[in-house]
Amino acid sequence: MLENPEIAQLFTPYLGMLLGLIISLMIKDYATSFIKGVAFRLNPLFTVGDSVIVDGEPAIIVKVGLRDTIFSIEKSGGQTTWLSIPNERIAYLKIEKVIRHKSVPAPAKQSQEDKEDKED
Repeated sequence: MLENPEIAQLFTPYLGMLLGLIISLMIKDYATSFIKGVAFRLNPLFTVGDSVIVDGEPAIIVKVGLRDTIFSIEKSGGQTTWLSIPNERIAYLKIEKVIRHKSVPAPAKQSQEDKEDKED
């Protein structure tokens, strides 16, 4: 190996830092995707099976994974395609949840007697 042990001792800490830097750069993207995927999964507004609009396209959330989220988009002619979006891009997309309201009964009209009672 190296004949001079002082040189080896001099470069050993730098070799460890270089190795740590390389490993951190390798896992940075995975960690980012994982954290954003967990954040999207824990968001109570969106769950698997919800009808949403992704950048203007009606879709259904099929799966929220660790690295990507899968949406099912129905195209014209009955064709269904799956759109896989990396979780780090989720924050930059316009995602709207489709809410279908149940019919709400019209409020009952108050009688003249009820109105007079409230005035007293």
